[in-house]
Amino acid sequence: MNDNLNENLEHYNNEPSLHINDQNLINSLLPHYENTDIGIWCFEIDTENYSVMSRGIEYISGYPKEALENEIEWTSLVHPEDLPKFLENNKYLESGKISRQQYRIIDKHGRVKWLQDFTIPTIDTNGRLIKIDGITSDITEQKLMEEKLKFLSEYDPYTKLPNRRKFFNALETRFHKYEDKNRKFAVMTIDMDRFKFINDTLGHEIADELFKEVASRLNNLLSPYDLLARYGEDEFAILIDTIESIESITTIAERMINAFKEPFYIENYQLYATANIGVSTFPENGNNSIELIRNANLALYKSQKAGKNKYHIISHLSSIQSFKSFSLGRDLKKALENNEMVLHFQPRVDAFTNEIISAEALIRWNHPEWGIISPIEFLTIAEENGFIEDVDNWVLNEVCHQMKLLKERQILTVPISINISAVHFSVYNWQEKVASIIEDYGIDSKDLEFEITESLLLNNDDSVQHTLNALKSLGIKIVLDDFGTGYSSLSYLTHFPFDIIKIDKSFTQNMVINEKDLFIVKSIIFMAKGLNIKVVAEGVETLEQLKLLKEEQCDEIQGYLFSKPVPIEEFISLLKKKSLKPLDPSVKGAENKRKYNRIELPYPLEAEMRLVSFAGQSLQLGKSHALIQNVSIGGLRCITNLNLPVRGDIHLQFDTEILDQAIRLIGKVIWKEEMKEDLFVYGIEFVQNDEKQPSFKILLDQLNDELKKENGVFLKKMIKGDITVYFNKQKKFF
Repeated sequence: MNDNLNENLEHYNNEPSLHINDQNLINSLLPHYENTDIGIWCFEIDTENYSVMSRGIEYISGYPKEALENEIEWTSLVHPEDLPKFLENNKYLESGKISRQQYRIIDKHGRVKWLQDFTIPTIDTNGRLIKIDGITSDITEQKLMEEKLKFLSEYDPYTKLPNRRKFFNALETRFHKYEDKNRKFAVMTIDMDRFKFINDTLGHEIADELFKEVASRLNNLLSPYDLLARYGEDEFAILIDTIESIESITTIAERMINAFKEPFYIENYQLYATANIGVSTFPENGNNSIELIRNANLALYKSQKAGKNKYHIISHLSSIQSFKSFSLGRDLKKALENNEMVLHFQPRVDAFTNEIISAEALIRWNHPEWGIISPIEFLTIAEENGFIEDVDNWVLNEVCHQMKLLKERQILTVPISINISAVHFSVYNWQEKVASIIEDYGIDSKDLEFEITESLLLNNDDSVQHTLNALKSLGIKIVLDDFGTGYSSLSYLTHFPFDIIKIDKSFTQNMVINEKDLFIVKSIIFMAKGLNIKVVAEGVETLEQLKLLKEEQCDEIQGYLFSKPVPIEEFISLLKKKSLKPLDPSVKGAENKRKYNRIELPYPLEAEMRLVSFAGQSLQLGKSHALIQNVSIGGLRCITNLNLPVRGDIHLQFDTEILDQAIRLIGKVIWKEEMKEDLFVYGIEFVQNDEKQPSFKILLDQLNDELKKENGVFLKKMIKGDITVYFNKQKKFF
């Protein structure tokens, strides 16, 4: 019967109207169609009566035919929200146009139903509407199914939160929501820790309830205009509709982290969950949804590396480092094209003879504005943007090229160690490409060592083992880097063909003051010797560290005690020496000549540092941190973990307190020294107005007098702890 109905309707799909002498569609269908879900009717305009009404109309409306003819007007049943559009569509009937529409009614029993009308007007030869024929069907179940499918396509069924697709669409809409393009907003990605563990141990019902409770807590911290979505199995995404400043988004992130510190009570369980948060902001971190989400995920990755219940905000307005990271991310794509990458080499020496055994090749970016950039600042960006394979390939080719040049110059060479990222182990027959590169440059495969990290072994066991065995068969030595920091497994040392393991610098640098770290170092050395694997201690900076390592029979040393990473020509000079003497850490580098005597502080003085001018551009960035070592009326010396260029057009602002008096100093960098990896010493020359000098000179004279007193001076922001630890605690932004 439905096929007959469709065939009859098809005939009229292209007809604008029916005329009085046409065969009436409705009358042809009525004898055959008494279905209760579909009503067929005919309304005579002149008599205002229904000449035809099937049982379906009565069933759909709940009213008998007599009531609909004499008491109830059909328009009175139409849902109030749909009535204006319903009446508007009916106006087309007067001009003889067929009407097709969907709308809701409220039936006699108060139930809301969705209907679909196919209404055909009949006009006479004078163009006057004389009759309306219609087919009305109940499509409530169809609509409910459509709504359910739409809900499932846009919302998470357990938490009722918007899903990934809905969030992305909302973010896309947000870009066009306001005419004011200066209105800032933020994207947050949140990863819950231990959710999978709870799901596996207590079941998905408990885990889902926990997720609902977490969602409720987070929602309570948001405004009605913000959007919280379930972005993955254990991930949330949040669109913060408006942010006034970096400080405001910081406050929100800290409140969210604190929300996880209280337990969650699910049935009879008291559960704890931790989370990591990554934040990106518009317009600093992208002009489209994909860039904002990608940068939020990058920030999330950084927070996860810092530990549990941490957050990172990627915004060039948040701090100097954030501004720098933004610049690097913007410029990285062209860096390889513009030949801005260079290699530095850090020697590894025999712990007992000081002979140079090998060297690690470390990529540096010679940025046109920021100067020499270390890999720790841009490799993560390269990974996130898909450039890491290009970077690694450049390093491999450049190392082979430099090795070829050294041999041509008849300079005695040592094996060069190259860091290899995980991406290469998914490249088909990568080891064959490596062999081809070595052959093209005419060097020996024994001239190379490849370094990998433990995290690579955790995720790609079979493919990694196959590739490492293939590389080993070429004659390339395999080095396990940063041993002890990842998911260490002793089986790795027997399962994979390692020639060398490197003890991570965190153990090496702390073993003098921490017995547990010293025990770990001793255990690694003892174990490696039993497996006939060489051991390299990284990050060695003091004679005391060297003494302990020699006592434990560590094979090789790498660190600033012997040499920092140096350019190729300096490295050649080191190779010609063949062996290196430990450097005396007490010897300071030469500073520029000073006009004024500096006041040496007994302990470094904490200061808030801001970049206020860069390459002629005025900036208003959030605070970073610095420690002032000495100060005079003309300048100061400070320590920071920021790697800044020596440029006269970069102005830094320092805010601190001396003798309970707040002071603000502005200066430029005139010299720089690398104190240790990721810590730098700067000489700052003030550029402030001469009018301020008399009062500042008086303050410094008072400070000098106080320091000469037996008890010294009380400075509120003095830092008496370990400098490295201090800067590690400050890493909230990047």
